[in-house]
Amino acid sequence: MAAANLKLVSLRELGLRRHVERALLTTGVSEVDGLIEGFPRGAISEIVGETGSGRTSLVLVVLAAATSRGEVCAYIDVHGSFDPMAAAVDGAELNKLIWVRCGGDYGAALKSIGEILSAGGFGTVVLDLGGVARKDLRKIPSSYWYRFRLAIEHTETILLLLGKEPSARNCAELQLKVRPVRRQWAHRRGSSQTTGLFRGLSFELLLAKSQVSRSLTVKGTAGSDENTVVITARPRMV
Repeated sequence: MAAANLKLVSLRELGLRRHVERALLTTGVSEVDGLIEGFPRGAISEIVGETGSGRTSLVLVVLAAATSRGEVCAYIDVHGSFDPMAAAVDGAELNKLIWVRCGGDYGAALKSIGEILSAGGFGTVVLDLGGVARKDLRKIPSSYWYRFRLAIEHTETILLLLGKEPSARNCAELQLKVRPVRRQWAHRRGSSQTTGLFRGLSFELLLAKSQVSRSLTVKGTAGSDENTVVITARPRMV
């Protein structure tokens, strides 16, 4: 009897296969989808940037993309940053969105995330930690992120963290950093003076970390590399 042909596969290769096969949520924004191909399902992703950097712009795009597919989503709002009207204007279907307001208590936000992920059935769950001080972010034990990662690992759920700096550490599969490039102001007709009306923001989106196999990249502008793109957002999205 001929010996069976056996192929030894390393754990690293198995890990790479898992990432290649992972389903992705595309945003419909060509620059974003060209850079990352989509947000990985069954995984934690992070969007990192200062207040006013453009990070909310990207979150609203993701929520619009998810709810337009009929997915139920949740937004865990620690410090009252979420604007449902802006989300609706940008395409999010509010009847498919649960908004949890935590009154500044990030401990309650973490508890809410645990309950929502345990319930299951959600497309995208956003945890907005943008108003949480850096010293408090660093106090969150890694065990939370490991538990959340395991809770969604074999599901279609995306856990999207929003903050001033990375929080999930090694538990995040995708990390994007945003920073403003140029703010646009309306000018008086026939004059170089501005009216004080904000018209938009160009922000740079940098792919800082990805464990998802990518076959597409988009060249940025102004000397940026293949892991960076520049996007212009409307005023209500900033």
